[in-house]
Formats: sequence, C-alpha cells, structure tokens
Amino acid sequence: MDKFSLLITQPLYQDKFLKSENEQIELYQKIIDSYLKDENIIIKTHPREKIDYKKLESNNKIIIINDNFPIEILNFIPNLKFNKVITILSTSIKLINNCNKKIMLGWPYLYDFMNKDK
Repeated sequence: MDKFSLLITQPLYQDKFLKSENEQIELYQKIIDSYLKDENIIIKTHPREKIDYKKLESNNKIIIINDNFPIEILNFIPNLKFNKVITILSTSIKLINNCNKKIMLGWPYLYDFMNKDK
C-alpha cells in the first residue's frame, strides 16, 4: 500500500474567510507545496464544501474524498497510517490517531494568507 498524508479541508470561501473558490484552491496549493511536496495525498473535504480540488497539482498521487462520513473511520482502515495529517483550523485533526505527525497551521497562517496582498 502506498504511503499517504492527509489534508483536511474547510469551507473557508463559503464561510467568507476567503474571497473566491480560486483563492481557496490557491491556499491549499500553497499548503501542498510547502508541507506535502513529496507526499501522496488524501484530501478529505468538509461536508459543506463544493469546491473542485481536482485543480490542485502535485508530483505525486492525490486522492480526493468528498463523501460525508465521520473522519474517525479513517482510523479503522487496516494498514493505513498517514505520514502527516495537516489542516488549517479543523478540530477533526484531533480524531486521527493513525499518523506520525499532526500539523494544525492555525489562525496566524490563515490571517497571513488572507492579507498577502496588503
């Protein structure tokens, strides 16, 4: 089985933190480029999101999971252990146990991105 890292998204555009869907794609592309550059990635989208993450680019494999299910289910998939689990603000990161490293970027990361052009 391939090794993967998990990116947990949030509806930042829908919740009016970002100006557009393209800006949200840009934000998650920046995370991939900065933290997951050499990783196969599983993207678990937030249930309220409608953004097409197929636009994201990586040199490695990207699997997008849009299904609505409790994220804890990922702990029970045999032989699945994530290298990294990364999110901006999602508290669901606390529910993933089968990983080597958890990264919560937090409000400062989002604030810096939102103000990048100012």
